[in-house]
Amino acid sequence: MADGIRQTITALSAVINLYIESKVIPTEFLVLPEAKGNKTLLERDFLNAAGIVLDVQGGKWYFSKNPRKLYEFFKKSLEEIAISAFELREDEEIADPVNPDQVLGTYPISALKDYHEPRVERDTGPVAPLRKRGRPKKLPPGSEHRRQRNQRGSL
Repeated sequence: MADGIRQTITALSAVINLYIESKVIPTEFLVLPEAKGNKTLLERDFLNAAGIVLDVQGGKWYFSKNPRKLYEFFKKSLEEIAISAFELREDEEIADPVNPDQVLGTYPISALKDYHEPRVERDTGPVAPLRKRGRPKKLPPGSEHRRQRNQRGSL
């Protein structure tokens, strides 16, 4: 699971026919019985089995047998994730890079300290906001427009 704890669970599998642009692709899905609210990502194996080619830069995809018929990606807004939902555990296990299953010990989070460069003073005072870019301000009738300099000094 994504919580960092190893566990052995029984997963169920089912082969489901997916229909994409009148093509049927039998796809195996894994189901974790105890998990709630799962979303499944179809990965490279699915794309290879379906013969789908992605043109990520162009925002399109097509079947390898018919590259002239292009389909556009549709946009779906991402769900908002609350940063506060992610909490650090009190201690983090450290594994051996050569043998990841072997735990070398724990690293207490309380040992983490802020980094300060020696002989460098940090100004923690208020920061002046940058001028908003975009459409210029509307001037009242009869007032004269004068060119203003931006924050870097150029016109």
